[in-house]
Amino acid sequence: MDLKEYVDFDALWQLQENFALSTGLSAVTLDAKGNSLTSVSNSCAFAVKYDKLCKEDDVKYILNENNIKVYYNSTGLLEFSCDLYIEADKVATFSGGQVFTKKANDDELLGMAKSLRINPDDFVLNAKAVPVVAEQTVINAAKLASVAFTQFINMAYIKSFSSHRMSILHSEITSSLDTVATIDKRTKELEAIASKQNMLTLNATIEAARAGDAGVGFAVVAKHMGELSRKSSEIYKDIKSASDTISKSINIMNDSLSK
Repeated sequence: MDLKEYVDFDALWQLQENFALSTGLSAVTLDAKGNSLTSVSNSCAFAVKYDKLCKEDDVKYILNENNIKVYYNSTGLLEFSCDLYIEADKVATFSGGQVFTKKANDDELLGMAKSLRINPDDFVLNAKAVPVVAEQTVINAAKLASVAFTQFINMAYIKSFSSHRMSILHSEITSSLDTVATIDKRTKELEAIASKQNMLTLNATIEAARAGDAGVGFAVVAKHMGELSRKSSEIYKDIKSASDTISKSINIMNDSLSK
């Protein structure tokens, strides 16, 4: 599934921004392959500069259950990620955090810089600007984000899917109404033919009576034609009644969908 097909990205961005502003955490939305779908909200300069130095093996998880992960990376930042699903399909990941959970002292920071083999002065300077947020607050925020963003994309999907189905239904209703109109038209043409058959039958009966005995055979044929014409007329009326019933039902459905 491609989020771009059904998600309003302006609304997604606003939801992400509100999350970042209310929690003080950074936030970004990625597609199922890890590519950015949005720019980073409340971006952390320290993380931008040093996260690329972190290795997966150095990650320390404090929460790793279901679709939510909360972990410390090797620079000491607490981060989180939430995999977002529609049914059984992973469609995106909402991630962020990038905060310290306590104010790091210079010795700890210098030790990290040494282990990462980077300029310690720059590392310490950039680390001083990183927000400090309690560990439990980040865990709670990750859980909240998982629920909120999963609901958001699922509602967008349902709305888009329903809209597509409604469009198809409206199209089929229109097509059905056109078909019923064609049936009505052809039935009226058949009724006209039946009426002419009645006139011909009547004329044939009159002529047979005038011919006397010589017209007996013709009278029998005329009688049968009259019976067929009457039966045809009854069938046409039944078809017209059924067509009217179908048309009425379709119009009721169409009116209901339009409200």
